[in-house]
Amino acid sequence: MLKGEVKDPQRYLPLQEKGIRPACAIPYELSAHFAPAADGSVQLTLEAGNKLFGKQSAGGAFNAYGKDMYNRSYAVMPGDKVLDTWAKSCSPEAI
Repeated sequence: MLKGEVKDPQRYLPLQEKGIRPACAIPYELSAHFAPAADGSVQLTLEAGNKLFGKQSAGGAFNAYGKDMYNRSYAVMPGDKVLDTWAKSCSPEAI
């Protein structure tokens, strides 16, 4: 740990490597939608598409949080969707 005034803090930081490194595209097509119902419940729709990446598409994991940290976890396979309804007592406040 350094003590006192540091005159040249940049020399203690790691340097960025020179050049460009190619990256692989992550094959996600994830979407999440929720719609409130008249009875106060919330309809949740979670999707993992497979139109852009075909057979290389990846599924996805979703976590939804409601009142008092009530939570649910979901896993969606590529090309599939999951529908769920949350009762008014635990409806997600923000997804």
